[in-house]
Amino acid sequence: MNKFFFLFLAIYANFAFGQVQNSGESNPSQKIDSAKSRIEIIPEFPGGSSVFRNKIAENFNGEKIEGKGVLTCEIIFVINKEGVLDEIITKGTTESFNIEAKRAVSQIKDLWTPATVNGEKVRYRMKIPLTLDFTPIKSPAKNRH
Repeated sequence: MNKFFFLFLAIYANFAFGQVQNSGESNPSQKIDSAKSRIEIIPEFPGGSSVFRNKIAENFNGEKIEGKGVLTCEIIFVINKEGVLDEIITKGTTESFNIEAKRAVSQIKDLWTPATVNGEKVRYRMKIPLTLDFTPIKSPAKNRH
């Protein structure tokens, strides 16, 4: 239970800080549109970022993760011009965490409101860091008087 609570808090705390705006640099592997202007409207998930975080947590099965201590993973994905999650990749400390994080996000089929630049819909890359803590919780020592 502790690891799921920690995962939820990590998603909640880091979501806003995990967004990556397209910088306009050419990156053919990501196929992100070149945006010479600033993003006018960032992508929005129906119900907001807290609903998106909750969906990741609901889809996530921590029992499939193998590891000890603190594990980290970054989920990187593109919200395309149609509002669909695309090009989902994960990078992290363990392969089982990467696979499960990708699976949890891939199951979310709701459409986002796409980002816009100069009134036109554009692709937008986002990055969400996740953390799981498999460190055992020590019980507080009982005071005996």
